[in-house]
Amino acid sequence: MTGYESVGIVLERGVDVRRVRVGDRVVGFYGHRTHAVVAERKVIVVPPALPDELAIRAILSCDVAAGIAKLGEGIAEPVLVTGAGAIGLLAVFVLLRRGAPAVDVIEPL
Repeated sequence: MTGYESVGIVLERGVDVRRVRVGDRVVGFYGHRTHAVVAERKVIVVPPALPDELAIRAILSCDVAAGIAKLGEGIAEPVLVTGAGAIGLLAVFVLLRRGAPAVDVIEPL
């Protein structure tokens, strides 16, 4: 599955690679390619039984969490999320888990 983030199978690995094995199914930031050479730190190994559509969310979740981390510790005020797509809903989940007192969502027409 290709796009901004992709799901694929490891065909080969470099001599210094320790965590990822040939045959592992991974998601990563090497999108819009059918084949890629990717740093080990830029992929996440996912279980074979996990559908591609769900595996992709591992990367999206990381992106969302990294953005919300920029708000710092202790979110003290209510937050408004614009957009109730995959990214917006992940943001709601992460914000609530990080202690936001309230999260509202609007979906523009």
